[in-house]
Amino acid sequence: MTSEEKLKHFEDSVIGRANELSREMLKEYQESLDKEEEAYQAEKNQQALFRIKTEIENLKREVNTSLAREQLNIKHQMTKRSQELTDLLFTEVKERVEEFRRTAAYEELLEKQIGHIQKIARDRDMEIFISPLDADKQEKLEKATGAKVQTAQEAFLGGVRGYVDHRRMLVDYSFDSRLAELKENFTFEGGTSHE
Repeated sequence: MTSEEKLKHFEDSVIGRANELSREMLKEYQESLDKEEEAYQAEKNQQALFRIKTEIENLKREVNTSLAREQLNIKHQMTKRSQELTDLLFTEVKERVEEFRRTAAYEELLEKQIGHIQKIARDRDMEIFISPLDADKQEKLEKATGAKVQTAQEAFLGGVRGYVDHRRMLVDYSFDSRLAELKENFTFEGGTSHE
């Protein structure tokens, strides 16, 4: 082999080896870039997924807040309407009580209530009061029951109130008290399941 051939062979060998090393370096560099791109894409996907999850949670919170606000509004409206209906009902009941007070059955009821107070007092000191609205019935009640009946200073819807001294007990059969108690314990159960 001549020097030129040797040089050519050397040159081909060196260039071949340099090309081979260059290809290996490029391949390694490309693999490194691919890995970095994969990691970058994975990180970007994670960030996007986190943003989506955060946005979904925010939307859920907003929906729940709006729903709770609307439920409170509906409950407030139902409570208001229920109170209106309850007031209307008890106004009507009061009117019916007023009508009942004009009947003979009302006078019989007053006599029974006075009789109950007399039983509680057991022939001891007691005070029996009727409403000033029933003052016209005072004499008749005293004759029918044998009890001293007084007219109260404050008017009440009807019925009898009594005080039994030895027991220090107030007995309240007044319609005002009964209606107030009924109204306090009354629950309006309207709607589709209670119609």
